[in-house]
Amino acid sequence: MEGVTIGTGAVIGARTIVTQDVPPYAIFAGTPGRVIRFRHPPEIIVGLLASRWWNLPRNYLSHAPMDKPADFLLHLNQRPPEAQAHYSGLRITRDHMTPLTTEKIPETA
Repeated sequence: MEGVTIGTGAVIGARTIVTQDVPPYAIFAGTPGRVIRFRHPPEIIVGLLASRWWNLPRNYLSHAPMDKPADFLLHLNQRPPEAQAHYSGLRITRDHMTPLTTEKIPETA
């Protein structure tokens, strides 16, 4: 549906009708769709969103413990400066995607 936002890391169930915004890292399913539960605890979700890990180089991420979110966040907080990512936002519509901007991500503490 146009105008609906699906949050980062959200999982949408098969045949779900999405009529409202879906929060980040939610498991969303049903007709109409609803949040079944969240994939991680709130503090992990906040850390993952703040890290913007999806913009980091694949070769850096290949060495990260992706199966353990808390350990993954510790790994990201220790990343070397050359692994800093560049963010390119996208405006997504039903018909196409358009880049918004390109900027350097500030280092997280």
